[in-house]
Amino acid sequence: MADDEDALGASAGSDSNLMACSHQHQILAAAPETDLEQRRPIPVTLYHWRPPTVREKFTVILPPGILQTIKGSASLGTFFLSKDLDIGDTLSVLLTASSYDDPEPTPPSSKLFADLVAQMAMPDKKGRFFQFFSFPVLSDSADDVLGDELFPAWKWAKPDSVYPRKGGFWDDDLHQVLEDGEWSGGKDLILLMRAVSEEVLQAVSRKDVRHTSFDGVLKSASWGPL
Repeated sequence: MADDEDALGASAGSDSNLMACSHQHQILAAAPETDLEQRRPIPVTLYHWRPPTVREKFTVILPPGILQTIKGSASLGTFFLSKDLDIGDTLSVLLTASSYDDPEPTPPSSKLFADLVAQMAMPDKKGRFFQFFSFPVLSDSADDVLGDELFPAWKWAKPDSVYPRKGGFWDDDLHQVLEDGEWSGGKDLILLMRAVSEEVLQAVSRKDVRHTSFDGVLKSASWGPL
């Protein structure tokens, strides 16, 4: 269960995490084609979209359709790609070689992405259809959403929600975070992300003690198992 301070924060909507996570990053998500209405969890690969590079970060298990609950998310379309294609490396090469490598990184719009993927698509080779989405995350890091040997921790926030809860708990499971956010706050969720060490990840992943504040997570990590 959440401690009293965290429970109060969740109800009152006072979210210090929004002040700490002030840097916006664009995430590109790639998933094998599936029926979005079925809400079946499948592996979804996440990339950090930061022209002129697109770097693969990690894979999460969730229904791709639930990404549409994130404020600013976009469906970029479905494309047939070779099974051996390295999406991150190929997009990085195309961005570098194109006029899209603007010094001010722009979100991967449907038109931009369709133009780039059209150069990657190889319908005469063995492959499969992939669905692509983009969504923003707020991070405490201005440079990279996830450094080496670090793990992602997630939280949803919605300060203007008409419902009592204005934010969720820090968790290592993005599916659970978005499912909780959709149930408690609907859509247009602001997604926060922190890169954490393995020690802090253990505190985040605990289900018996939940924290809305990241300071609470750090305290729990320093105390160790109760």
